[in-house]
This record gives sequence, C-alpha cells and structure tokens, in this order.
Amino acid sequence: KQKARCEHFIKKLEDIRNELGSQLRQKEQEYVTTLKRNRLEIESLEQFIKREHLGLKEAFERELGLIETSFDEDRGKLVDRRREELDSLISERDKIETEKLEHQKQIIDEQRKQIEESESKGFHDRRALKETLESELRRLEIQLEENRA
Repeated sequence: KQKARCEHFIKKLEDIRNELGSQLRQKEQEYVTTLKRNRLEIESLEQFIKREHLGLKEAFERELGLIETSFDEDRGKLVDRRREELDSLISERDKIETEKLEHQKQIIDEQRKQIEESESKGFHDRRALKETLESELRRLEIQLEENRA
C-alpha cells in the first residue's frame, strides 16, 4: 500500500515535471518568437529611421541651397546698389572738380587779362610820360637857347 502510494506520488511528480517541462518549452518557444519579432521590429525601425534621416538631410540640403541662393542674390543686389552709389559719388566728385578747375581757369584768365591790361596801361602811361617829358625837354632846350641868346 505504501509502495503504491509512493509510486502514485512519483507518477504525479513525473506528470508535474513533464507538464512543467512542456510549459517551459512553450515559454522558451514564445520567448524565441518574441525575440525574433522584436529583432524584426528593431530592423524595421532602423530602416525607417535611416529613411527619415536621409529625407531630412536632403530637405536640409535643399533648404540650405535656397538660403545660399537667396543670400547670393541679396549680396549681388547690395553690391550693385553700392556700385551705383559709388559711381554717383565719383560722377559728382568729377563734376565738382571740373567746376573748380573751370572756376580756377576763369580766375587765371581774368588775372592774365588784368596783367595784360596793366602792362598795356603801363606801356601807354610810360609812352605818354615819355612824350610829355620829351616835349618838356624840347621846351626847356628852347628856353635854354633863348636864355643863352
């Protein structure tokens, strides 16, 4: 009777062991399946992240290209405006310098004319003085001869 009970308990223990082994194998199989599914999901996420990163990088490079183009256009416009301002200032400076030179030439011409007039007047004044002095000399010579006679 005790032997039968022991065999009965041993059989129950073996049944429990077999069932626990079966459950363990099932849990191991579920774990392996879950690991495979997780690996596939991670690979899928990795591919998604790579595609997303590549898309963002391309969008960034396009946007950067647009910004650089806009910057180049703005810089070109600014250079053109500054060049126009510089040309305008140079033109204005040239005009002012030309006006100054023309004014100086006019002053020089007027001074030349005054010098020529002065020289001419001086010449005429000297000639008139010479004639006056010569006529006075003749008168004095005549008077001297009259006084000698």
